[in-house]
Amino acid sequence: MTATARLTRADGTPIAGRTITFTAASLTKTATTDGSGLAVAVFRIEDHGKSIAAAATFAGDPPLEPSSASTTAYWGTAKSASSTASTNGSP
Repeated sequence: MTATARLTRADGTPIAGRTITFTAASLTKTATTDGSGLAVAVFRIEDHGKSIAAAATFAGDPPLEPSSASTTAYWGTAKSASSTASTNGSP
């Protein structure tokens, strides 16, 4: 499973160089946002035919406020889900 998160200011401006923590099932990975605010983490989870909760969290970095988003990942059928979160403030 590939998890992605885009970190932006409330006006949509991307925020680079910040750590995003991803969780899926009982696994945790971190990734750093790139110039477009995108962070990517790859999880190796066997197809078990069930859904799992997945989340991406930015802990905050003053003056940027914490932010998080969550969704459900599905196996066995072609479904997709996405969530978007933004933070206020500017570095």
